Amino acid sequence: FRVPSLLMQVEVQEDASVHITYDITFANNEGAHPIDVVDIGVPHSNYDISNMSASIGGAALTDIRQSQYVTPGVEVHLNSHAIPPGGEGTLHFEFSMPDMVYQDTTRPDYASLQITPTWFGNEYVTGTTDIRIAIFMLPGVEAEDVLFQEIPFSIKTVSEGRTVVGWRWPEARATGAHLMGVSFPKTGLTRVVRISRFEMIVRSFTENENARLAAAAFAILLLGMLFFRFT
Repeated sequence: FRVPSLLMQVEVQEDASVHITYDITFANNEGAHPIDVVDIGVPHSNYDISNMSASIGGAALTDIRQSQYVTPGVEVHLNSHAIPPGGEGTLHFEFSMPDMVYQDTTRPDYASLQITPTWFGNEYVTGTTDIRIAIFMLPGVEAEDVLFQEIPFSIKTVSEGRTVVGWRWPEARATGAHLMGVSFPKTGLTRVVRISRFEMIVRSFTENENARLAAAAFAILLLGMLFFRFT
C-alpha cells in the first residue's frame, strides 16, 4: 500500500501529557490484501486504550487492541470499513499519552518534548509520503521563546492564541522514525517529568535499535581484540 499523507498533531497539556491526533491516508495497491488492521506505534508503554478513538470516512472504529507486532503500540481493526485493493481511506486516530514533557537539561525554566510519528514496515509501503508534524504549545507561550532541537522548524506560527511549530517532508518515506524535538518555557505547566542526563542516555540507548546494534558490534570487536591480545 501507499501512504500519500500523514499528519500528526500534538497538543501539550498542563500535566506533562500530550494529546495526539493522526490523520493517515492509505491507498491500497491493486492486487494487494485489503487493509483491515492498522498498527500504530505509541511513544511508551504507559498508554490507556480506553482514551483512544478512531474513525475512517466518518465511521467510528471501536475495535482497538494491543498490537501483536508493534511494541509499544496498538492495532485498529477496520472490520467492515477495510480498504480494498485499489481503494483509499483516511484513518483518524486520537489518544492521550502521559509523561511526555520533560525538564529541559539546558535551561531550568524550560521544558522539552521529543516525539516521532508512527511508521510502517518497509516491506509493505510503496511510494513516498507527505509527512507533517505540528506541536501546539500551551496558551501564554510566546513564539519567539520556542526553540527547535537539532532540526529547524518548517513553520512557526500562532493559531487561536497558541504558538504552533511544525515540520514537513513532502516526499518522505513513512518507513522509519522522524524524531523531532522542541524546547519551550514552562509557562502553564503544573509539572514536568524530571530525568538525569545519565538516565536520558540509558533510555535513548534502550529505545534505539541502531545504537544497540552498534554497541553489540563494538563489544564483539573489543572481545576479539582482548582474546587475541591475552591468549
